[in-house]
Amino acid sequence: MSEESEHKKAQKFWILEPIDGTANFSKGVPSFATAISFVNNGRLELAAIYSPITDDLFFSRYKYGSWLNGRVIKVSDRADLYRANMSLELFLEPDAYKYYARIL
Repeated sequence: MSEESEHKKAQKFWILEPIDGTANFSKGVPSFATAISFVNNGRLELAAIYSPITDDLFFSRYKYGSWLNGRVIKVSDRADLYRANMSLELFLEPDAYKYYARIL
């Protein structure tokens, strides 16, 4: 199954995104990755994302944690957006800009 494909309700399946960030890739913007994940009974069990530009490999396993290039990573404990770093890609539909502006 890929992001754009339709699928039947299987109990176990893999999801492959060969180029996540196709708009960037097609324009030569070095911000894209390859992603693969495994779903078991509706739960995401495994996920890996590889960035060939930075040679970074993110890996996560349900109930075990997440790693970046073999080192443990975790979610920040920052409670408010003012003190956090964020990144959004806003090349979606024209109305998406209004939506993001409203919630930010």
